[in-house]
Amino acid sequence: YFLEQGERDEEGAYFNFLASLSFSAFTFEAFLNHIGERTIPIWNKIERRLGVDEKLAVILDHLNIEPAMGERPWQVARELFRFRNSVAHGKNSEVNIDEVIRAEEADARRFDFLEAPWQEYATAENARSVREDLDQIFHEIHGAAQIEDDFLYNLGSQTGTTSLIHDDGH
Repeated sequence: YFLEQGERDEEGAYFNFLASLSFSAFTFEAFLNHIGERTIPIWNKIERRLGVDEKLAVILDHLNIEPAMGERPWQVARELFRFRNSVAHGKNSEVNIDEVIRAEEADARRFDFLEAPWQEYATAENARSVREDLDQIFHEIHGAAQIEDDFLYNLGSQTGTTSLIHDDGH
C-alpha cells in the first residue's frame, strides 16, 4: 500500500517510501522468525539473543544455503537492516557535504537539505527493489525449508464457534 501510494501521489511520497521500507524490514524479520521456529528445534531458546543478520546466518547455515551476500537479491539484507536500525534507533548525526560550489551558486545552494544515509535510502526505486529482492529470498529460503503444509504467502486463518442462547424474556 505505502509503495503504491507513494508512486501515485507525490505529496508525502517520501513518508510512504519510508513506511514501505520499514514494513519490509519487519516482514523480513517476521519471515526469519517463522522459518526458524518451523525448522530449528531450539529456535525459541536462541531467537531473542540473535540480531537479524545472525538469524539469517543461522537459518542459511541450517538449510545449507550459500548465497552471494554481496549481490542481488541477498545484498538487500544488510542494506535494509542498516536502514531499519537507523530509523528504529534514531540518533543525532552530523551530515556534511564535501563539494566545491561556484560562488554564483552558493546563495541558491545554501539552504539545500542534506540527508543522512537512511533518508537517502527512502526512495521509490529502493522500496520497489527491496520488495522484489525479498520475494526472491523468501522463495529460496522457503523452498529449501520444505515445511509441510506451509504456504509462502498465507494471510493466516482463524476459527471460532458460536452458540445460540435462548432468552425467553426477550
